[in-house]
Amino acid sequence: MTSFELQLEDLHRAYREWAGEPFSTSTFRRENRPPAVPAALDVLCYRSTDEDRLRPENEFTFFATAGLSLQDAHGLSGRIELTWRLAGRRSWEEIEALAEALAELAVLPMYGPVLFVPGAVVRNLSLPVFRDMDSLLITHWGVHSPEYLPGVQPPIGLLSIKPLFGSEAAMVESMGVSEACRRFLLEGIDWDDPARACATLQRERDDI
Repeated sequence: MTSFELQLEDLHRAYREWAGEPFSTSTFRRENRPPAVPAALDVLCYRSTDEDRLRPENEFTFFATAGLSLQDAHGLSGRIELTWRLAGRRSWEEIEALAEALAELAVLPMYGPVLFVPGAVVRNLSLPVFRDMDSLLITHWGVHSPEYLPGVQPPIGLLSIKPLFGSEAAMVESMGVSEACRRFLLEGIDWDDPARACATLQRERDDI
């Protein structure tokens, strides 16, 4: 299968193999758009269910774009799709707002000087649910190593967004993804939690 043969349906099939059936799918279409912006972009939502029998602190919701990788890369690290994980099971109203926000975020590199590569920080944003955070960090889906959709060619990587407080953005950008993740863990902060506190991201005393 060449890149020219890859269709939106192939991405949906790959997502079903990777994560199962989505809880919902939001469809976004753009008629008046620059050539680099995808005409069709779907946002898939997955979330934990009662059948998963998870503790409340382990409930989750995550979103994934389908269609971004069908365009020629521009401001992207190759052919990628964008994902967004949140702690907690989100309401339908939140899901709708978050899906729309991800669809808008996903095409930012096509309109201006924004790069979607692991380690990149994007500032001056307005995010639903994460209302006190105005920046985000781009990482691999698994943070430390690449993840790819199964069964499609060319390879399609999965990148993830991590919302940040403005005061965190410069520090995270300077220290890199791995170190930022380590310091969030040291502070006991789940950076996928919209209600989380702002991290200090200070070095341990022994490292000074």
